Amino acid sequence: MKNLLIYIVIAFVVSGCNCQKSDVESQCDKRLTYKVYDSSVEEASDWVKKYSNLDEAKANIYKRLDILKTSSGEAIETPLQWEHEKKQVKEFFANSVYGKPLARPQKLEFKLLESGEVKDLNAIRKQFKIVATNNEKVYEFNVLVYIPKNVKNLPVFVSPNFTGNHTVWFDKKIILPNTYLRINKRVGIEDNSPSEQQRGKASWRHPIDKILSRGYAFATFCYCEVFPDHFKGAKDSVYQIYPPRAKATAIPAWAWGNSRVLDLLETLPEIDAQKAIVIGHSRLGKTAIYTGVFDTRFAITISNDSGCLGAATNRRNFGESISHMAKSKGLNYWFVDELKNFGGYEVEKIPFDQSHFLACVAPRGLYVASATADLWADPLGEYQSFKDAGKIYALYGAKNVPSQADKLYIQKQFLGDIAHHLRIGKHDIVEYDWLNFMDYADKIFKRK
Repeated sequence: MKNLLIYIVIAFVVSGCNCQKSDVESQCDKRLTYKVYDSSVEEASDWVKKYSNLDEAKANIYKRLDILKTSSGEAIETPLQWEHEKKQVKEFFANSVYGKPLARPQKLEFKLLESGEVKDLNAIRKQFKIVATNNEKVYEFNVLVYIPKNVKNLPVFVSPNFTGNHTVWFDKKIILPNTYLRINKRVGIEDNSPSEQQRGKASWRHPIDKILSRGYAFATFCYCEVFPDHFKGAKDSVYQIYPPRAKATAIPAWAWGNSRVLDLLETLPEIDAQKAIVIGHSRLGKTAIYTGVFDTRFAITISNDSGCLGAATNRRNFGESISHMAKSKGLNYWFVDELKNFGGYEVEKIPFDQSHFLACVAPRGLYVASATADLWADPLGEYQSFKDAGKIYALYGAKNVPSQADKLYIQKQFLGDIAHHLRIGKHDIVEYDWLNFMDYADKIFKRK
């Protein structure tokens, strides 16, 4: 036993964890050892400190909702009762938070722009232009698909990107986008424009070699091709082909892109579209949840660091707040104006929490991932929502869901009927996350 303890402590040092012996939980994770999460040891930027509370003692000031009770206070004890409540949950979030889903366009065309072998990936690359026609108006955007060679019935990740298809991998054949791109100095985007020098610069977020080697196809599109991510983006977005609405918000548009990519994938013989996984990070994590709720064709929904109005509960005063999101010119175009009614203590007027929205994915697969240093996204609040959503999964017969007593551990994956992990690090999506996501998908699809 003494030798085992010494081994575990050494493993903590090797992994880079600043842990003491008292943190050791007497066993090792398959990738890194773990300890109970403590937000107070993480250092936040001055900007985050300015706009949010990071004191755990001041976090739990709001009354929590019981997900097993309806908005009128009646008990939810069966899937049928939840299905009835779910209709109201979806209607509320569509009308008062994100905006209503955009319908499938009247006509869709999938034009193959280019196809070729990628030897270093042992894969085939296919590039398409999706042409959507609605009300005699046309909107187009490009999609990049990588397919492992000589494999059929492939599960597939639908993973929109922030910085352009050409940045996701070191592939000179990827077509440069003709779209606005958000400034990203790490990737080399300094004037909102794509360039050759940016190729592969965001590959750390898309470990395509690992994804393909595990037997998954990978499909991506640049979210700014569907709705440019700035406060005037609606006028250049997919909303051009739809009837005017009070406010054309970004998240339904980005989710529309995810769904149109799945429409495309359903036509590819190598793909098993019934094993499609929608995944997103940060604002695209919010989008992934929205997509999974409203497009039930997706077998698994993965939210990575989605934070406020993503996976994190609204009933904690920690990190990013509804007040900030509703008022910020750089964020409020993601949401409808009704959201302004729920800032501060007004959050208690919201009849549902983010756990309710997550639970709308049930009984399909759900994964929530967080990062220790991402205080803005409130990892503990995300875990709280995850645990509450698990109660709804249990109604459908799920046996392996978290209990309310389960603590939040660092880099210890909860791999059950639903899944969760808390990675050491900042607000990002990296290879460690993807490896865990694929472990869960393997389990759900019974691939091992």
